[in-house]
Amino acid sequence: MVKTMLGVADIAVEPKTVSIWRQRYADFPEPDIQVGETAGWDPGRAEEIQAWKRRRPGRGRDTVPTAHTQEVLRRIFVYKFMRPDDFAWAPIDFPGVRYDDDGMLGDGMPAKGTAHLLDAIRQQGYDLVFDDPATDPAAALHRVLWDKWTEDEVGEHQFIGRLFNERGQIYQGCTAFDAATYTIQRLAALGGDIRPAQPKPGSVTAAVAIEPAGRGSYASESGYRVVVTPINSPYPLSYEPGSRYGATPKYWLIVGVPPQACKIGSIIHTMHINDTATATIDWQVVDPGSTTRNIPRWIVKKVEFTTSQ
Repeated sequence: MVKTMLGVADIAVEPKTVSIWRQRYADFPEPDIQVGETAGWDPGRAEEIQAWKRRRPGRGRDTVPTAHTQEVLRRIFVYKFMRPDDFAWAPIDFPGVRYDDDGMLGDGMPAKGTAHLLDAIRQQGYDLVFDDPATDPAAALHRVLWDKWTEDEVGEHQFIGRLFNERGQIYQGCTAFDAATYTIQRLAALGGDIRPAQPKPGSVTAAVAIEPAGRGSYASESGYRVVVTPINSPYPLSYEPGSRYGATPKYWLIVGVPPQACKIGSIIHTMHINDTATATIDWQVVDPGSTTRNIPRWIVKKVEFTTSQ
């Protein structure tokens, strides 16, 4: 008598999903038989496997994003992908986006939007990192944004709809906060995460953790200090007092920088010492003689990275 076993296709929609679960979760039910790379489970264990699937919270330990990463990603969605001056369900907007006469995204626009969002994430000093180094970040992010998912992939009672549709609209009722949450959750299901990127030598001179310290001027401080201007920020950079978000100070003072970053033109990447998103900014050092008035001041609390120039 030949006994029919449960195969991976009986457990999940995609066979590769079972392989991922077996690699990632130590408590996944072990197969009763293994022939080469083909695994089988006794049919009597079907309920055991289903019970495991019901209690699986997405990727487990990594499904809850840090508040810092989630806030950075939310702002990227708001200011770089959606329309900050419009309703959340307004069609997405990015440089070069095209819609046809019926309001549908033009050919190739979803792929172009994915590439734009990935570039925006990287411009903020973050990158997509995967357990499998062969994973294509652009393909993974495209699937996150545009595909419908299953409970087998992200867990029971999780959002499985298309995050954005063919009209470039976010799923009805969702906001940029939801977009950030579901993006992190889905990347985790693919074995990925959004993490601070390692600064590239030659592009960032120093990476530092800072905290605000009122106002000051270059002349009033001692030690290594620089006057900087923001060049890359999750906040809109507008120096016009009448803008919707208020004027952004054009010059700032950073005190306690490493000496390698004191040269005019140096790029300093900052993070808040308390791990909030408010100071994840790239700055360029400008001529300290260009401003003598009191300006907002940051104090360096920790040096993360420096390169020699």
